Amino acid sequence: MKEFTDTKPKDCETARFRSLDGLRGVAACLVMAGHMGSSTPWTNSRFFYNTYFLVDFFFVLSGFVIAWNYGDRLHTATDLRDFAVKRLARLYPLHLATLVALFAVEAFQYLYAPHLLPTPAFTGTEDMASLPQNLLLLQAMPFGVGLTWNQPAWSVSTELWAYLAYALICVSIGARTVYLLVAIPALAVIFALANNGSDSEVAFWLFARCLAGFFIGVVACQAFRHIGHLKVPRALLTAAEVVAFGGLLAFVAWSTGWSMWIHALTAACVFVFAFDAGMISALLRTRLLQFLGVVSYSIYMVHQFVLTVAEILVNRLRDKAGIDLWLPGSNGSVYGRSMLESAASILFLLSATIALSYFTFRFIELPARQWASRWAARRA
Repeated sequence: MKEFTDTKPKDCETARFRSLDGLRGVAACLVMAGHMGSSTPWTNSRFFYNTYFLVDFFFVLSGFVIAWNYGDRLHTATDLRDFAVKRLARLYPLHLATLVALFAVEAFQYLYAPHLLPTPAFTGTEDMASLPQNLLLLQAMPFGVGLTWNQPAWSVSTELWAYLAYALICVSIGARTVYLLVAIPALAVIFALANNGSDSEVAFWLFARCLAGFFIGVVACQAFRHIGHLKVPRALLTAAEVVAFGGLLAFVAWSTGWSMWIHALTAACVFVFAFDAGMISALLRTRLLQFLGVVSYSIYMVHQFVLTVAEILVNRLRDKAGIDLWLPGSNGSVYGRSMLESAASILFLLSATIALSYFTFRFIELPARQWASRWAARRA
């Protein structure tokens, strides 16, 4: 795993908040477990149903990290261009790869195996009409098609445009002013979201969620710039980490729906763990969690493909080999004929996702980021 500590391009996201890296990896794995939902008895609970709240943690963290690393580096149109190319290289290649993979599954079903999946090919959330918006990363923008194809990619759609909006603001009016300006629209969006009820998955609100979270992260970054240098006793930081992280997990476990408070809780976590000095931070800096942090984007992006392939394989085993791995009476919706098999299925699917994520990071993410850095260096 050592190779992952030295593979980031030197001019891209130069500051490393290692505990936040580990926390990002934990969040990505929890989001995947949540998307398994009722497919195992272990994940059939309110906590796992609500792990989609942790996507807002990614938004806040992105705002914090981008502001920390680029807030003082975005001054000219050239800076904006280089930033846009690097961000696009960071997000789009893996998005395109997962989209192509899911399209291939649908095409195979359409051409050769009509009953490969419960729904007919190119219908439902994998319809052809929504494909162009997904290719252009517009599916979760206002008046977009929403959660279609690789559904977790909706957050990538919104984040890319949030990045560009932030960079444009910095170039236009300066990074020092942006912290004052973004606080007002971010708070306004949060209060608007508080009244949206059950519409939290409508494209307009998806984009609003991202903007609010991202710019709250920008504000948290400015606060950390002012006091992050202070020497805080480790015991006090550990207590703050327990309260912040515990509060976030408690909210995920007990909330009956998305709430604007998720932004406050995730911002508190990002701010506290940015100090990187408490005892929980020490756990997050272990090699395994650092590895998960590095490949977290891949985990987040490829896990729907893994779950889709797993469903196909289990159904084929049942239909062709007579080996039925579904829970009796579940009508092919719950993995495992027992609690033990269900637990094993979670570990297997998570392990398969992490293994695939290693390769997508190594052969898709990393080469694209290195290319973008070389491209910017040549034009410098």
